[in-house]
Amino acid sequence: MAKKTRKEKQQEQHRPEVITVQKNVTSNSSAAFSRNISIVLASILGLTFLAFLPSLWNDFVLWDDPEYVFQNPFFKDFSFATVFSMDTFYMGNYHPLTILWLYWESLFFSGGDPTINNGFEPFGFHLNNLLLHLANTALVFFIIKDFIGQKKWQIAAITAVLFGIHPMHVESVAWISEIKDVLYGFFYLAALLAYVRYQNTENKKYVVAAFILFGLSMLAKAQGVTLPVLFVLMDLYKQRGFSLPYFSNSTDDNLDKGKFKLSVFLEKIPFFALSVFFGLLAIKAQEAEAAINPNFEGIDTLFYGSYGILHYIQQLFLPIGLSGAHPYPSNPVFEPLPGYFKLLPFGVIILGIVTWFFGKKNKDIWFGVLFFLITISIVLKLVPVGDTIVAERYTYIPYIGLFFVLGSFVHRLSQNQKLKQPLQYITVGVILLLSVITWQRTKVWESTFTFWSDVTEKYPNYWRGYNCIGQEYSQMGSAAAKNGDTELAQEHYKSAIANLTLACSNDKWAPPIPYMLRGAIYIDNLKDYDLAIKDFRKVISFPNPNDPTQLDARYNLGLAYIRKKEFPAAVDILNQSINMAPNNPKGHYFMGLALAGAKNYAAAEQAYTKSIGINPNYIPGYLNRGVLYTDQLNIPAKGIDDFNQVLARQPNHRDALINIGICLYKLGKLSESIQQYNKCIQMMPNNGRIYYLRALVYAQGNDFSNAYADAQKATLLGMQMNPQQIAQWKTNAGL
Repeated sequence: MAKKTRKEKQQEQHRPEVITVQKNVTSNSSAAFSRNISIVLASILGLTFLAFLPSLWNDFVLWDDPEYVFQNPFFKDFSFATVFSMDTFYMGNYHPLTILWLYWESLFFSGGDPTINNGFEPFGFHLNNLLLHLANTALVFFIIKDFIGQKKWQIAAITAVLFGIHPMHVESVAWISEIKDVLYGFFYLAALLAYVRYQNTENKKYVVAAFILFGLSMLAKAQGVTLPVLFVLMDLYKQRGFSLPYFSNSTDDNLDKGKFKLSVFLEKIPFFALSVFFGLLAIKAQEAEAAINPNFEGIDTLFYGSYGILHYIQQLFLPIGLSGAHPYPSNPVFEPLPGYFKLLPFGVIILGIVTWFFGKKNKDIWFGVLFFLITISIVLKLVPVGDTIVAERYTYIPYIGLFFVLGSFVHRLSQNQKLKQPLQYITVGVILLLSVITWQRTKVWESTFTFWSDVTEKYPNYWRGYNCIGQEYSQMGSAAAKNGDTELAQEHYKSAIANLTLACSNDKWAPPIPYMLRGAIYIDNLKDYDLAIKDFRKVISFPNPNDPTQLDARYNLGLAYIRKKEFPAAVDILNQSINMAPNNPKGHYFMGLALAGAKNYAAAEQAYTKSIGINPNYIPGYLNRGVLYTDQLNIPAKGIDDFNQVLARQPNHRDALINIGICLYKLGKLSESIQQYNKCIQMMPNNGRIYYLRALVYAQGNDFSNAYADAQKATLLGMQMNPQQIAQWKTNAGL
């Protein structure tokens, strides 16, 4: 071996120092990069938070919010077994994780005024939506950064910021009911990130994590079924396990790229199996709610789908005419589609050709466009659900693909030094403009009135907007009704009905709900039972047997006949309701009211008992059977038992508390009855009826002084009493 020269020995001695310096330089560079990335991500999240900040002070909106939150039937006696049962569908969906999440939220945000939204406060629900959206924005950033590499982090930043602040995402974030969007999106994106890490490391723990997160995503919303197809697309982009000639436009010279690997396909079989299972379950849920509309089937679905694709792409660049509801342009039962709809498929074909041409030069283009098409495909109305043709919430995940294309485009242009600075100004300007539009758009969701007024402004012939505004007016309470809100509700129902006139006479899928709600005003507020009967009869004339209003109309029609004391007619219509839904306690409960009115007390008792047997927590059944025992059957002890059953389920139920006082009075337990009324007065100090009832108890016990004092108080509070009886108590008291 040749001896090393003195110079070589000196180089060896100094080499470790050189290597150490290089490591320090690399380490410092990496730390600086991480700090810069953190600053960029924090800026994106901060801007997103500011853009959606007004949403935190928005109210609930009368569009699914009551059903999902303060009227949710699952919250009172929550059961995991019931909620997660494969037979439990709610609002046309199987989404038990969404119901569970809302239940958890309800435990923290339900301490408000019980007379308003059952005590639920909207702030916490809005905050939760926004926090999930911020988490999703961060996930989008990390997905893109890890997928294409840190050197192109600018693409990840642009994709993430557009995802965070784009106005088309306001519906998913500002609408409380769309917790299912941001929730499924969170698990969907987390699964996507896990898969990207699996691609990068081949560590099996990531694919297992992706599978679990994928399942959670679909338990929140069935729109997550597209994820396995995205996995294939991402493998194609990276030429992992297979390659296709057109898509192999990468400059990567790795010889292993694109080699066929069967394992790449086999690993996705569990994902596709789970996707098919939940997809079929989602279709079953929609069918159970009669949400699939056959009027919009056939060849027209091709035009609806084409319209959706072009509409969503247009709104990406020019978000104008935003609306919480976009109804179909026409009903094919009565009129053909507008002529331009027949040309829309050609527009999609042209876009496809453009994508094909430019995608050969830049694979980011075909990847982003295919990402968009795959994820948007299941909501393009190829299966017609509901009465709207497009929805802004549908773009929540799909737009990531198009944002990625825009990010890639900006990144490529920025390589040109002449364009770099003006491009930065333009990019910042566009981002700020979109943020301002989003800020303004969130204010539209401030209340039911602002939201649906915006819809009716965009679509003045759409019945639902007027219907929901009318419903909001009619639900504001009797005090509001005295100030003219009942009349405003009637006006809006009339407008809703006017826009349904053609459909009402021919289209079995036309929604008769405006008649139902106007009938409720006639029966509850105006006491005009004949007009109520007319509207409920109109609802029943609609030939769609699966429309839920068909059953509710019969309940309400029976109630209208009961109020008119036409009990045989009530029994007849309520028999129809029981035949339609024998396991619904409401039908038997209303039948009990009708039979009691007809003085068939034994049959009425059986009907109430039947309603309780179907649902042991059915409070109206206990309450009215207790009244029957107390007033008609003269068994007040049984009445007390039923009223206590009510209080066991709703401790401050006012009618139950008052009726126990009546039962004690009838049992001759006068001191206990007075104690019960004392308790009631503490809760309801301005209820004149309680003072009147306590006066009767005092008089029965010959305490005429207190009887007279209570009678005066009852009269002051608006209770009508017999003046002769009051005068007699005054005389007996020696006053």
